[in-house]
Amino acid sequence: MNRRILYALIALTLCLTLLPVTSLADGPAFKDVKPEDYYYDAVNWAVGAGVTNGTSDTTFSPDDTCTRAQVVTFLWRANGSPEPASKQNPFADVPAGSWYEKPVLWAAESGITNGTSAATFSPEETCICAQIVTFLWRASGWPAPGESKLTAAWPESYFRDAVTWADNLDLLSGAGTAFNAAAPCSRAMTVYYIHGAAFGMRTVRVENMAQLIAAIAPNTHIVLTDGEYNITRWLHNLPEGTAPSAASNNPYVRLEYNYDDYELCLQGLSNFELEAETSGNVHVITECPVANVLTLVDCSNVKLSGLVLGHAVAEAVCTGGVVHMEGCTDVTLDHMDLYGCGTFGLTALRVNGLTVTDSVIRDCTYGIMTLSEVHDALFERLACRNCSHFDQMELLSSNVLFKTCWFTGNAWDEWSSFLRIDDGASARFDGCTFDVAAYRDLVNNSRFNSKVIVQNQTLV
Repeated sequence: MNRRILYALIALTLCLTLLPVTSLADGPAFKDVKPEDYYYDAVNWAVGAGVTNGTSDTTFSPDDTCTRAQVVTFLWRANGSPEPASKQNPFADVPAGSWYEKPVLWAAESGITNGTSAATFSPEETCICAQIVTFLWRASGWPAPGESKLTAAWPESYFRDAVTWADNLDLLSGAGTAFNAAAPCSRAMTVYYIHGAAFGMRTVRVENMAQLIAAIAPNTHIVLTDGEYNITRWLHNLPEGTAPSAASNNPYVRLEYNYDDYELCLQGLSNFELEAETSGNVHVITECPVANVLTLVDCSNVKLSGLVLGHAVAEAVCTGGVVHMEGCTDVTLDHMDLYGCGTFGLTALRVNGLTVTDSVIRDCTYGIMTLSEVHDALFERLACRNCSHFDQMELLSSNVLFKTCWFTGNAWDEWSSFLRIDDGASARFDGCTFDVAAYRDLVNNSRFNSKVIVQNQTLV
């Protein structure tokens, strides 16, 4: 990869990730941009992030076409309006001091555009859809495009790989009409494409463990077809001579040795979703008694949805957890079923932003969860049942809210408790259901003082 392109990709990714997303209610109320429009969220973002303004205080003019100068300027602003490294202008038709001079110079030196000739950029020429998609693809580091039926008509075109990449990112599917490479790019399409390249996700369907391992990557929504995904059997059925530690050449997948077998670790992922085709009909399991079923390390904006995760081993020999996360930001678990015989259903270390909704943690042999250095965690409609034998929940974290959750059938020994909480931690239980033993331990434990708030509870 060209080093300049790599720098452009890094800068674009960082800046677009950090740009704020505002609502139109916080800015101009454009009468020509409605919530049902495909470009509503993109316009919302673009105006709030300073990528573009409206054409007046009350209009955005979504159907107006964009010139090449305007498109490159939008992209430059989305990247943080960087100062070009070079002051030498290769294009005779880009005047010094013009409003688009710096954007064009930046795009040229970053390899995003080559101009319409060696000496011209054609700034006033209408930008077509093929051109903006190509600009975005190059700004993203010329990623491997994959395959797309869209590009069959243009086998040798300069934009073939760019359109294939955009289609696999689901960037083109929602833009109001079928993609037309030669069509003029409107203001609505321009901000829609830029927004989609920054925050969009490609969707991949998988049917087995090998396909799953290969598909794991940032900006990816993986749909697992119904069935069982057995991590241990996949590793043990590798071609002869393949070491488990080398079973994946995917930089986002680590197969980590744990005592006598391997566990699956996803690392460095951002903007990633793993979803069951039918909630509750996808089982991801391990037969390794000492392994976590799934580990997330240094990941951000990750969602797991509709999966059943657990150990297919006897209770007495299992010392592995179900889901473990470490050094992550903004993780969501939705409609998940986490079951033993693991140590804890959920363990989290140094996590900022954790949301668990409409899920179950059950039959774990040590307890429900351990949260350490976790900030801003929400558990809503979580059922925790039939876990034992030690502290059921260890909260060494702050701002943890349990809302409309159920804690029933859990047990702990005489040296343990339902909840153990650190001096610097805080937790609130709002509208939750407890069995009597858990509730008594929660409200009668003098160690909690004001660190735990229980309100609107129900006893069973």
